Amino acid sequence: MDSYLLSLSGCRSLEEIRTAVDTMPLNPKKKELLLSKATNMAIIPSSVSLAGEFFTHTEIESTPFVNTATYLFDTTSLKTALEQVDDDNAQGEIYLTDGVNRLSMDGGCDIVPLEDQMEMLSFSTLEDIETISDYYRGREI
Repeated sequence: MDSYLLSLSGCRSLEEIRTAVDTMPLNPKKKELLLSKATNMAIIPSSVSLAGEFFTHTEIESTPFVNTATYLFDTTSLKTALEQVDDDNAQGEIYLTDGVNRLSMDGGCDIVPLEDQMEMLSFSTLEDIETISDYYRGREI
């Protein structure tokens, strides 16, 4: 595995690394592990893994989507997904988002784009609560 990792050091972009890894005679799990190691060693600068794919900071910033943290689950599927993740993090907790990532790796997630940003209102200040109240009372904001 180390020789494969060393061969990636000349790559200058995430796309180059993905292309190089795809040509390597490794099974999908080992390819995913190799991409993960490349990320941890900063061969791929500032990247995030989602559903087994890696995305650079630029790719993430250019997407028109955000995670509103609104989820609907089939409880059996979620339970199965959460049983497959671990608590190997600073807090020693199992994260719901790791379960979502696991479900998406198995093809069990859909993204639902919102037509109106007001459909995802949340609050953290009194002013936010007033804005939400005004919206639901039908007033202009």
